[in-house]
Amino acid sequence: MIGDLSLYHDLNGLLAASLHHLNLTIVLINNDGGGIFSFLPQAQYPEHFEQLFGVPIGLDFQHASQLYGGQFHSVDSWELFRADVLQSIHNGGLHIVQVRTERSSNVHMHRRLWNLLDQEIHKQIFVPAY
Repeated sequence: MIGDLSLYHDLNGLLAASLHHLNLTIVLINNDGGGIFSFLPQAQYPEHFEQLFGVPIGLDFQHASQLYGGQFHSVDSWELFRADVLQSIHNGGLHIVQVRTERSSNVHMHRRLWNLLDQEIHKQIFVPAY
């Protein structure tokens, strides 16, 4: 599992998969940039954040997959994701399974889940004594 910005920086590593006929299935989380940085306080300053941290690259990784003799799959549902990952593993070779996400909604979803988890932990740990 890797993000699009990280895969862009490590792209030439796919040559090893091609040269050595490796079985490699990459799950690509494509949020058009450095989505992990959206969790940092710097994200509150959009005038500089996108250029320095978000770094949208707008690449089509299907071309990269083809360049190294791999297969590319872009999925938009859990059913397709599961099917494509299982098929990629079964078939062998180089496969990139892309899941597109949106950075800001990802941050909101994570924060909501963290808050729910925090509430549940507090309920279980700090049970009132009767």
